[in-house]
Amino acid sequence: RHYHQHGGTNPRRNNVIEDRQQDKEKPKNYDLITAASSSSTISNTPITILNFRELLWFWKEYYTHRGKDRLSIEFSSHLRFEEWQSVVKLLCADDGSSTALLSFRPSLPRSPYE
Repeated sequence: RHYHQHGGTNPRRNNVIEDRQQDKEKPKNYDLITAASSSSTISNTPITILNFRELLWFWKEYYTHRGKDRLSIEFSSHLRFEEWQSVVKLLCADDGSSTALLSFRPSLPRSPYE
């Protein structure tokens, strides 16, 4: 992982992104995400998608307010925290878009930071 020490980019991540853009293949969980995105109510949404959406809410709440812990996200995902936040924002848009997990706003706890 020398790219972190020298300020370079992660060649593995760049290759994955380029491969994905070139191949335009569906993600492995495409059908599950499509089903969740097209569902307009909680009763039509697979529980795994709802659980993952709630987990993203928790991670976002946790890591946004703990600077030192952000390093664990960066090292494990090979993404800068800002990039990770961008992905989470797309997944949690709850607007039925092609990148959102849900097409409705789930019931989530109130943030302890509000």
